[in-house]
Amino acid sequence: MVLRRAAGRAAAWASARSSWRPPELAAQHDYETIRLECHNTHRPMLHLAIELGYDVVGLHWDADRGDNLIMFEKSLTGGR
Repeated sequence: MVLRRAAGRAAAWASARSSWRPPELAAQHDYETIRLECHNTHRPMLHLAIELGYDVVGLHWDADRGDNLIMFEKSLTGGR
């Protein structure tokens, strides 16, 4: 049940992304990268970020939630 809800949220995020296009908008404002963080337990979001071309660039401990946060980054300039 929890995974299904999480997958639904990830799909909704992907759908919203298709109309909003944050990478293109950010590039228009001279940003070079987009970063996001996701808890290790949110598997559908982890898979979606990788599917959308984000690279894993780090990991840090969220003491408030007692879980790891995975840090993702996507280059907007084509380079790494």
